[in-house]
Amino acid sequence: MRSHIALLGAVTLAAGAIGGPAFASGNTNTHRKVVAHSVQSPGRSLGAASTATTEHFIVTFKLRDQAGAESFVRAVSDPSNPQHGKYLSPSQFTKRYAASKSDVQKAVTWLRSQGLKTGAVSKSRSYVEVSGSVAAVNKAFGTSMHTYTKNGRTFSAPAKAVTMPSSVAGVVSGVVGLDHSRVLHTTNVRTNEASAQHKTARTLSSLGAKPNAKSGASDACSSYYGQYHLPLSRRRRSR
Repeated sequence: MRSHIALLGAVTLAAGAIGGPAFASGNTNTHRKVVAHSVQSPGRSLGAASTATTEHFIVTFKLRDQAGAESFVRAVSDPSNPQHGKYLSPSQFTKRYAASKSDVQKAVTWLRSQGLKTGAVSKSRSYVEVSGSVAAVNKAFGTSMHTYTKNGRTFSAPAKAVTMPSSVAGVVSGVVGLDHSRVLHTTNVRTNEASAQHKTARTLSSLGAKPNAKSGASDACSSYYGQYHLPLSRRRRSR
């Protein structure tokens, strides 16, 4: 089960990279390719971001056999397909579909040559964590990080498309994390979450759950893992 979960994580990362804005057309510099777009809804610009600020982001790598990986995912997910449920282990998936070690090393070497720091490459060879000053980011990716304000938020994002030399861009599928204009959030957090207590209840109905009820705020919905503890059923207790 853990292997399958890990594999799904690797596939999700790869799918996100595939669906990103990599290699967009229209780049006026024929020696560089776009690997990430500029901020889409920037708000009001406050000018160039401080070049001394440190940015943390990830660079994702293209799958060596993208078409084969997509075909595999469809097959193991389709109940009518003979390959349904016949998952690969993370190492098998990496060996069959991931970017080669030499291609990844080429990209990592280039990133370091630009004054950027790289962390360990993921075991799936799908991404590497990168950090560096705004000055280094601007130079490496031919962009300009700016500071913006919108809806009470102040954030930084690329004012121009993020590009890389064609020789390296052929290995890279995207640069994720430079655009801070969007923040992931959940919509099911209740206003009383800060004062929520661990509760022990005998049934879900005692927490306010109703059969076939529409989605909405209910005390039956936990705000975090382990908030509510329900006793085991009599059948399970008797075993």
